[in-house]
Amino acid sequence: MIRGLRIAVVQHDPATGPGSFGELLAQAGVEAELIRAGEDPPPAPAGLDGAIALGGSARASDPAFADERRWIRRLVAGGTPYLGICLGAQLLAAAFGAAVVPARRPEIGVGEVFLTEAARGDRVFSGLPRRLPAFRWHGDTFGLPDGAVLLASSGDGLNQAFRLGPSAYGLQFHPEATARGVAAWPWEPGYLDQLQAAGVDGGEAVGKLAAEEPGLRALARALLGNWLGLCAEAAGTRAR
Repeated sequence: MIRGLRIAVVQHDPATGPGSFGELLAQAGVEAELIRAGEDPPPAPAGLDGAIALGGSARASDPAFADERRWIRRLVAGGTPYLGICLGAQLLAAAFGAAVVPARRPEIGVGEVFLTEAARGDRVFSGLPRRLPAFRWHGDTFGLPDGAVLLASSGDGLNQAFRLGPSAYGLQFHPEATARGVAAWPWEPGYLDQLQAAGVDGGEAVGKLAAEEPGLRALARALLGNWLGLCAEAAGTRAR
């Protein structure tokens, strides 16, 4: 039963909100508690049915995230489902010892990611097409923690999604992105630096996102719905 689940949503940057995920969580009757990283203390894992960590322009290795990385380890160790987006995925990788390093060139804009064979049997990715539309905006990339399963990569071989344990996921791309939510990013200092390094026009990237938004919303609904199913199962197991 998804309605009534309590999900923490960790926001790392004021400009980087939950996007379509916020609407989908509300429609599903999920209690989403917004946690502002660096301002609000992370809630105790025992009181959560799941946690979503959003993106941001900071580095996952920043000492300011030491407490959040420890919190992520506690969540995963206790079996609480986790879904990390962009920086949230990098924090999951870093929390379990994987390297997070600058990419050869920032990835910005709408493109495709390619599911691996392992994704076909995955609870969150099964049933999705092998090639997925994806909006990406990041300057770093990550290695895989020990025991992680690669679920998606991009054409240049960068890791785009992985699972650690039964219910912790990291997505380098942004399924939750909407043109309205991303419109401010080209003027944010951290994101502006990435734009300049990539040689990409920010307005053009947002315009292409707007054109692809219906398909991206369908993907967001499928991925988030499947992951919330894991949260409901975990909550039911704890209740028994």
